[in-house]
Amino acid sequence: MSLLGIEFDVKGYIFKPFYLVLGMLYFTILLALLGCLYMVLFIRNTLEIVLKDIEKNRNKYKNLK
Repeated sequence: MSLLGIEFDVKGYIFKPFYLVLGMLYFTILLALLGCLYMVLFIRNTLEIVLKDIEKNRNKYKNLK
């Protein structure tokens, strides 16, 4: 019997294990993608701040000459 055919009846609610596992997989993938997006945006923002600071310091010492 396939996993799609197996049904669990718990207090009137019918659960299909395949759909539960598929839903958890989608949820896990969604969280992983959102985490990767957050990391990319955080790294990009940090690099922009560092580059602006470097440019500011470079311009400050450039004007001293």
